[in-house]
Amino acid sequence: RIGASAVGAVGAYAAYAVAAHGIVFLVTLPLVVAGFVRFGWLVRRRDAGVVPFESLLADGGLLACGAAWGAGAAGLVHWGGAAPAGW
Repeated sequence: RIGASAVGAVGAYAAYAVAAHGIVFLVTLPLVVAGFVRFGWLVRRRDAGVVPFESLLADGGLLACGAAWGAGAAGLVHWGGAAPAGW
């Protein structure tokens, strides 16, 4: 169940990334996948995920993944020419 939702969410992110920022933005996709895999692992192994925001703040792996994605996305938009469509 959670796997199908994660696959759908990753697919939607990939479609959004290409449509809004161009194909170069797909370099952020591995970080998105890693975040979903890490959260799935937390839910299955540590019984986390009841309050997703608390799981995010309590897990260093998820925080690192989010920070890396944010830095990469900001860098692509600022220096890489991956500005949102219409800018």
